[in-house]
Amino acid sequence: MKTTLKIITLTLVLGLAQGISKAQTVDFFIMMSIDQSLKGDVEKALALLDEGMEKHPENAEIPLKKAEMLMALRAGSDKRDTLNDEIGAMLEKAHQNDLQDQNILNKLTWQYLHLRDTARAFPLCRKMIASDDPEVKLKGLLAKSDWYYDEKDFDTFQKIAREADQVDPDHLITARLWCTYYLFKDMFPEALPYSEKLVAAYSEDLGYLNNYAFILGELKQYEKALEIFNRIIRLDPKSAFPWSNRGHIKFRLGDNYGALKDINQSIHLDPENSYAYRNRALVYLDWKKMDDACKDLQTAREKGFLRMYGPEVEGLIEKNCR
Repeated sequence: MKTTLKIITLTLVLGLAQGISKAQTVDFFIMMSIDQSLKGDVEKALALLDEGMEKHPENAEIPLKKAEMLMALRAGSDKRDTLNDEIGAMLEKAHQNDLQDQNILNKLTWQYLHLRDTARAFPLCRKMIASDDPEVKLKGLLAKSDWYYDEKDFDTFQKIAREADQVDPDHLITARLWCTYYLFKDMFPEALPYSEKLVAAYSEDLGYLNNYAFILGELKQYEKALEIFNRIIRLDPKSAFPWSNRGHIKFRLGDNYGALKDINQSIHLDPENSYAYRNRALVYLDWKKMDDACKDLQTAREKGFLRMYGPEVEGLIEKNCR
């Protein structure tokens, strides 16, 4: 009887010890934090990750997970500066704990680019581009290209696309670079095959679908463009840009009332969308409603159309609103 009790006691002790040990593993803290996040308790999820970092100070996965959670919070937060500082700190910690993890390196590089901190972003880009791994090299080129895209330096952007061609002309990152370059240059026939390749690979990516539909519209393939915009709106009815773009396609097809309805919905969803005001102005110009058209053109100008899309609105104002 005593032997049996000893065995039972030992089993319970070992089970308890295993439970405590399990509760201290990296996977435990990550899985529990994900569980709390899914339940909507982000504060508890982050606290679990902090506890995990205390118990596993040399681990890279836990600070990486915390950085990813903070990134998800950043989009709708009024404390972006504070969150950005913490995201950077977490990614730095993850990188220092695992200097070989290319996923962490890539995320850290993009975080610095997001902050416009080229002093720290560019050395990391160079480190990735110097890699013997073609995938890592291409990710480094893609990250580097983002800065030159924002700066509208498309001569340098084209050089980066050519470098990607030399690494792997068939890679999707290379297709993305060339599609972006040709779109900015309004070279729509050249952009089309790259856009088709991206949409084939990422059939529900709203960005790639939107670019594809836009290119089709510029190539006067209006019915096909309309079909793609319908698909995008079904996937994401709360995104403003597809409504405006579909409205513009309807305008080109002669459906001004349908166009106006879509564009108004776009402005309702995002009153800062300068492109929607330009699109609505075109409808008003077609109806000879000059006061309404000029009001929208002025609004498009005020909301940054020139900086984002070029001088078209300035030309329309000069021609119609003097």
